[in-house]
Amino acid sequence: MESAQRKAPSATNTRGHTNFNDSRTDYKTSGAKLPLSTTDILDNFRQALIENIGHAPNTIECSGKLERFSSNGKSDDKAGWYVCHEHTLMIDQAYQWGIVCIFGNWREGFTYQWNSFSTFFQLSREAKQELERKQQAQVAQQQAERAAKAEQAHRQGVAMWKSAQPANPSHPYLMRKRVGHTTSGKRAICC
Repeated sequence: MESAQRKAPSATNTRGHTNFNDSRTDYKTSGAKLPLSTTDILDNFRQALIENIGHAPNTIECSGKLERFSSNGKSDDKAGWYVCHEHTLMIDQAYQWGIVCIFGNWREGFTYQWNSFSTFFQLSREAKQELERKQQAQVAQQQAERAAKAEQAHRQGVAMWKSAQPANPSHPYLMRKRVGHTTSGKRAICC
């Protein structure tokens, strides 16, 4: 089957500037009809990353978690980032699977929003509200998970601090560094 050409869903800079997906770029789909395949949707998002940031990871994860990648092609660079959420919406009496993403480049300071629904479907007010509700629920869940991890780390740190014993002042390292000694050579009270 011959592949159809479709204009990609737009990415919008959160500062209010749309600087992506003008008429010069069309994205290929593997089939001539909707819904798009998972591969097509992920390829379109990957293309959005390339056009806005300059690089994209080889594979896109729809984990709902922060994913980092090189924004300049260097292996030690991790300034590029994205978060993708999977969603299924009822559109035109059929369930449509898609992704909603936010991405950016920490070095440049830009943040973009992208979704696979907006160009191919005219979303109703209810569908948009459902999408926003799902996104907010996922963000709240991520924040709760981060807060729980931070609380666990805090408790672990406090427990380690409370169980710590004073250092032995005659330990070779402390003697070498002259910890607990004054400049006159007399021993000072340590800890």
